[in-house]
Amino acid sequence: MTIQKAAKLLKYVMENNSWKEYAAMHGRHMPKYVDIRMDTRDGEVFSVSFSGADEKTFRVESDKDLEEVYEWLNEYLKERDLHAK
Repeated sequence: MTIQKAAKLLKYVMENNSWKEYAAMHGRHMPKYVDIRMDTRDGEVFSVSFSGADEKTFRVESDKDLEEVYEWLNEYLKERDLHAK
């Protein structure tokens, strides 16, 4: 994952899944901490970890991997929406 995609992911987390935005009230995963691991040899981010209330680590070596991160971040929202129907 590029640094630009990592920045976009962090912005998304802050706007949709952060404690600051009270994500729990919206039925989303609400990690308290986000750790990104970058290889300085090529500047690529290869791992993102969420911890706190919700803990999960992802390898992000492709766009498909990154899609899985976004799917996890939205997982509770989808589950809540299914129960509302």
